[in-house]
Amino acid sequence: MTQRERPAGRAGETTGARPAERRSYVKSLEPSSRELVEQSLYSAARQLHDAREALKVARRRVVQLEDVVAYWQELNVAVTSDRRADAVAR
Repeated sequence: MTQRERPAGRAGETTGARPAERRSYVKSLEPSSRELVEQSLYSAARQLHDAREALKVARRRVVQLEDVVAYWQELNVAVTSDRRADAVAR
């Protein structure tokens, strides 16, 4: 039995295997700077898209509220003018 074939203490390990060599073949679990930038770019673009959609909804709501206020102003003018006409008729 050679030194590489002898069991080393933990299951599956041999005395000849060096952890440093094994680590060089394992992909790093930490993202690279390029991946971080790409993730940040995607996140920012998604937030921009969501903000634009929210702005569209808010603008529609503003237009609706402007229409409602205009209606109530017209109604106020009509009711006020009717009151004045009633007061003059008395």
